[in-house]
Amino acid sequence: MKKRSESRSVSGPVLTREERVRVYGLDCGPGLEWSDWEPGGEYTKQLVIKNVVMRTQKLRYKLPQTKYFGLAFPSTIVLSPGVSTTITVTFRPIVAQAYSDFITIVTEQGSFNVPIKASLPKLRCKAPESVDMGYGAVNEAMTHTFPISNSGDVEFTFRCNVSCPFAVSPSLGALAPGASANIAVTFTPAEASLFTSVASFTINDDPAHTVKVSLRGVGKYPFITASHTQLDFGDVLIGRTVERVVTLKNNTNVRCSFR
Repeated sequence: MKKRSESRSVSGPVLTREERVRVYGLDCGPGLEWSDWEPGGEYTKQLVIKNVVMRTQKLRYKLPQTKYFGLAFPSTIVLSPGVSTTITVTFRPIVAQAYSDFITIVTEQGSFNVPIKASLPKLRCKAPESVDMGYGAVNEAMTHTFPISNSGDVEFTFRCNVSCPFAVSPSLGALAPGASANIAVTFTPAEASLFTSVASFTINDDPAHTVKVSLRGVGKYPFITASHTQLDFGDVLIGRTVERVVTLKNNTNVRCSFR
């Protein structure tokens, strides 16, 4: 079902914060916005109105027209120069939809609207677009890490799928808002070739919310040479020990194991 939004039409000017200060001498901030909420809850914020001119001002406010934003019954407010007043605004959502309304401030110079709204909690997963593993030795595992983070407003779970010769760990988990996790990707090429794949992170088991990270790696055969191809210990007396040193050199730009 398509999500609706609840709002009302504008009956007065919606000015920027700077315009309100310049025209009316009142600083109300940018307005109020709720982002972390659930239907059925009750959430409060404070609207602070400050008199920024060198004269006493009288004002009052009009209640929002929609029933989802609640304020105390309005009365005349007198503000001396530099003095602020605080108005408590309560938001009571009943369904998961966007809400929008205004608080109309009436002054001796005229009236203006301060926006109040509630946006739907945003689901955001942040990850790099690509990870280049570089060169890896054939049949040798190499590992790089990259971060994924929850830059949204709600907790989510993730599940990652990727094809060989790449593997990721952890392949599933959960992230709270503002949290992050390091994902280890392992590259184990079976032959000398260029390999590409995509690590697909499915969010909340919903294929419509998938974050993809491109993976790339090049398999390469290692090449080791020895400083000696033959060792001659000569004549050695019984009970004595003779040592010779053989130096092994890796002639490639990939890690190489030996035994």
